[in-house]
Amino acid sequence: MIGAAGAQFTYYFTLNPIFFLIERLFEGLILGFFFPNLQASISDDPTIDHRKYLSRFNLSWSIAVVFGLLFGSFFLAFIGEIKFIFYINPIFLILNAFIAIFFFQEPKNLNNSSQNSIPDLNIKNSNNDDKSIILSKYYIPLIIPLLLVFALSFASGNGTLLYPIRAVLLGFHSSSTYLISVFSTFAQSITMYIASLLVLNKLKLVSIITLVGYSFLFIFFNLNENYYLFIILFLLSGFFYGIIYAAASKFFLTLNILKKTSKYSSIMESSFGFTFFISQIFLGFMGDINIGLGYITLSLSLAILFLIILVFNRKFKEI
Repeated sequence: MIGAAGAQFTYYFTLNPIFFLIERLFEGLILGFFFPNLQASISDDPTIDHRKYLSRFNLSWSIAVVFGLLFGSFFLAFIGEIKFIFYINPIFLILNAFIAIFFFQEPKNLNNSSQNSIPDLNIKNSNNDDKSIILSKYYIPLIIPLLLVFALSFASGNGTLLYPIRAVLLGFHSSSTYLISVFSTFAQSITMYIASLLVLNKLKLVSIITLVGYSFLFIFFNLNENYYLFIILFLLSGFFYGIIYAAASKFFLTLNILKKTSKYSSIMESSFGFTFFISQIFLGFMGDINIGLGYITLSLSLAILFLIILVFNRKFKEI
C-alpha cells in the first residue's frame, strides 16, 4: 500500500502518458502482492467464520468502488477538471496505508487441534462459539473457478471499454460513464454478499444459471440507445457479476482450506489480471471494427465458457 501510494505521487509532478503508463505498471506489480494476501489471510485462520469474512471482504471493496464512482461522476459533473482526481488519489492511499500500519493484526496463535480441523463454509453450527467444525470434503475442479474468472474478465470489458465508447457515440455526458457504473456496482455488492453465504452446491448451480443470462444480456447493450434503459441493464449486469464473482472467490477459498495452502488466492488474482489484459485487447480489436461486433463477441465468449463449464460440472461434487 505504501508502494502504491508512492507510485501515485508521480501525479503531482506529471500526467504525461508515458510516465502514467510506467506508474501504472509499477503500481500493478506492487498491488499484485496485496490482493492475494488479503484473501489468503481469510483461509489461513481456521478459527474464524470464513463465510462471514469472505462476504465482508467482497462487500467492502464493492462499497468502496461505489463511493469512488459517485465521487468521480459528481466531480466531473460539477467541477470538470479531471486532473484533480489524480491529485486526490494518493491521499486516499496514504490514509489506507496509515490504517494498515496501525490496525492490521496477526491472528492469535492457534493450538494444534484448531490447526488440524477444516472450517465449515456451508453450514452454521448451532453453537455460535464453535466456528471451526469439519467441512465435508468436496472435489472442486480448478478449471471451473478459473473459467468463472475468465467470464468476469470478459464481462468487465463492457464497463471499462465497450460502453464508454458507445456512450460517446450516443452523445452521453462524460460523467454518465461513472454514474451509470454506480448502479452496476451497487447491485454487484448486494449479490456478492448474499451469494458468498450460499452453500457450495447451491452456489455452483446459481453461478452456472447466471452465466447463461449474462451471455444474453450484452445483446441488449448493443440494441439499446436509451440512457435510462442502460441503467436497468447495468443493474442486471452488476447482479450477475456479483453472483459469479462470489462463486469464483468462494471456490478458490475452499480449495485453499481443503489443500491447506494459500496458493489458490494467488492463482485467482493472477488469472484475473492476465485474462483481463487479454480480454481488453481482444474486445478492443473487435470494438474498433464495430462496437456491435464487440458486444456480440462478448456474448459469444460467455456462452462458450458456459458450455465448457458444463463439461466439467459433474466432476464438482461432495466426496
